Amino acid sequence: MKSSSKYPGVKNGRVEAAINKMGGMSLLKCFLSGKLKLDWVVWKTITFNPNTRSADYFARLREIPCWLGNSNGGIRGQYVLEALVKIVTAPVGKVDLVKLTGDDLGFSGRAPRTDICDRAMKLGLQMCPWAVGPELVLQFTDEEKVSDWEEEHACIAMEPILGQCVFRALNWWRSVPRRLELTRGDDDSYSTTVPWVFVKPKE
Repeated sequence: MKSSSKYPGVKNGRVEAAINKMGGMSLLKCFLSGKLKLDWVVWKTITFNPNTRSADYFARLREIPCWLGNSNGGIRGQYVLEALVKIVTAPVGKVDLVKLTGDDLGFSGRAPRTDICDRAMKLGLQMCPWAVGPELVLQFTDEEKVSDWEEEHACIAMEPILGQCVFRALNWWRSVPRRLELTRGDDDSYSTTVPWVFVKPKE
């Protein structure tokens, strides 16, 4: 009996491998429904300066001006500087960044940070180096400024900077003054309309 399949030479093992490559049946269903975005368009390209010191970051961010701290008002001074010391361990070279939402990844309503990051990585994206947040603020200062109530924010998908997952992400605001925040919490739930920044691997 002749096979009715469009791809008669494809065996079940290859189909299973393709589904696994996509991240499992849940992601396949999202893709087939049209909810999942896979055509990652480069949003920004960041170039890292290998000679940047933590003190330089701190001074340059203050000059913009850039508000440093956290949403609870509890991270200041030495804590921010300690975070910036770790940030300068970023790799030398360039990274291409993509900006997407939980909706783009097939979620709806709200989703935990870990779920958002895990799904993005299953689809081939990567977590950002620590220096991406400060570099976004520093390298794109000439863009048209917007008022505070029109601020654009993006959560940077990255590993924790300090402690046991106490500081888990940097938020970047294109506002006046600019804001660079270290946010608290282990795995808060986020609206799926909130934008996230990931690294798009080189081809």
